[in-house]
Parts: sequence; structure tokens; C-alpha cells
Amino acid sequence: MLTIDETGMPKAPTLKQLLDRDVSLLYTRDKSPNKEMYIKEVGVIYYLGDPKGPCLQEGLSEKEALKKAIENFDLPKNYQPDILVWKLIKRYYNQKAGAGMEAVLNIKRGIHNVALAASKLNELLNDKLSDGASLEDVPVVIGYMKQINDLANQFPNTIKALNVAEENLLYEQENVAGRGGVEITSSMIEE
Repeated sequence: MLTIDETGMPKAPTLKQLLDRDVSLLYTRDKSPNKEMYIKEVGVIYYLGDPKGPCLQEGLSEKEALKKAIENFDLPKNYQPDILVWKLIKRYYNQKAGAGMEAVLNIKRGIHNVALAASKLNELLNDKLSDGASLEDVPVVIGYMKQINDLANQFPNTIKALNVAEENLLYEQENVAGRGGVEITSSMIEE
């Protein structure tokens, strides 16, 4: 649907890609001679829609991924993808992600969110302690410490779940169904 090289940089569409109405519209609406806006918006689509792209692999939220895309592709700070770009993001994601990839990405988002929560709780705890916690603050401090400890205890199980999900994803990508329901591994396919 879109051309992204191995380094993650968008490229001009191929003739086959231009046959897709949405890609063609995205390309032709950029009237500049070097198609700079097209390249930038394909970058946004890649950052927000590619399951193997850096933002989704880091477990970033849509908002965080958009912020990173805006910074990376030098878009205006107030840039918001329009309906066409959102449509292409959704199509690109659906084309690239399967059930196994969806599970992996959900676990990575969970890990990212737990890390953010633990960081915020540590910040609050440090603020409380550096301000000279009083006797009345003890329950609050203990509460923060308990929450941080609970989050830290969840990590090993979450990492194990991520490893299992990634193994299942590799198996899903490695195997395809052949004629008659026979399972074919990629090593059986002639290149």
C-alpha cells in the first residue's frame, strides 16, 4: 500500500500503489514539486500504523506516537491527521497486523503504561520525601511505596507473557495453511 524502506523512511509510491484511490489522493493533493508533505504524511502513517514501526514496538499510545511523528518528520506542532490519513493508518495497520501481533502490541502497551505509572509514583514519592514528610504524610508515602512495589512485582509475569506472545507471533508468521489444510512452514517454500 505504501513504500517504507528498511530504515523507516517513506518513498514515492509505485504505479501499483497509485492505483489505490486513497494513496493516489494523498499523493496528488500535495502540489509541491518534491512531494514533501506526502513524504511527511506517509511517515505519520508509518509511525501510527505499522505494527513493526518504532512507536508501536515501544508501546506508545496514539497521542505519543503522533507527537513523535510530528517531531521526526518536522510537521507543525499543531498538525492533526485528517480523515484520509486516519483511514490509511487504519488500513495499513489492518494489512500488517494479525492476531499474534495484536497480542504482542497490547502487552507492550501495558508494559509502557506500567513504566509510566511507576515513574509518576516515584516522582510523587520523591516530592513528598524531599519536602520533609510529616507524620500525617506517612500513610500517603506508604501507599505510594506499596503501589510502586505492586507494579514492580507485575513486571516479571508481563515479560513472560510478552515472550510467549512473541514466540506465538513467530510461529504464526512461519506457518501458513496450504491446499487441503496442510500446514506449510516457510522453510518448505521455494524462493
